[in-house]
Amino acid sequence: MVYWLRRGSIAIIALVVIVGLWWLLGSRGSSETPAPAASASAVASTVPSAPASLAPMPTPTASGDVVASAPASADPGATEAVVAGEILDCKNADISVAASTDKDTYKVGAKPQLTMTIQNIGAVPCKRDVGPKANSLEITSGGYHVWSSDDCGSSDQSKIITLKPGKKVGTGIEWNGKVTTKGCPTKGTPAKAGRYQVTGKNLKAKSPATTFLLTK
Repeated sequence: MVYWLRRGSIAIIALVVIVGLWWLLGSRGSSETPAPAASASAVASTVPSAPASLAPMPTPTASGDVVASAPASADPGATEAVVAGEILDCKNADISVAASTDKDTYKVGAKPQLTMTIQNIGAVPCKRDVGPKANSLEITSGGYHVWSSDDCGSSDQSKIITLKPGKKVGTGIEWNGKVTTKGCPTKGTPAKAGRYQVTGKNLKAKSPATTFLLTK
């Protein structure tokens, strides 16, 4: 009888140990349950939005068509005289004019050969009127008017050409050695011995004065 009581006690103890281990392991497993994954909307809110496009936005025209705006030029000064492939007129600041004579000294009554050159000193090609209508040569002495190529008959003839940067064109005329006034009311009298200056003008671009002498 004592033997069976001992055997029963051992079985009860073993059962209690097994139940205790099962409860302990079960409670730890439930406490280590992984947290639920973040929702798709929460993840999306943490992703940075893509940067706005750097290209110009298209703009609608009056007809409803959409035309993309052109990007700003990196060097606006380089395209002043060229717009969409069209060559524009030269600015006076981009034109250099020079006037000269074929000699430094002449005898009274001689007929000096006068020359004027027109040059594009700008950075881009441009259009310029280099015809008689746009050009004039004037001779002065001591600040007084002596003669002009327009005094006795100006021309209405234009000659528009494209001047590339650095390109130079020239035109010439002979001075008859006489004094004239605007409209040429008289045939003029011979210029006297002295110091004279010649200047050239193309539209509003004017040359420096070049000095020459008339001697007896």
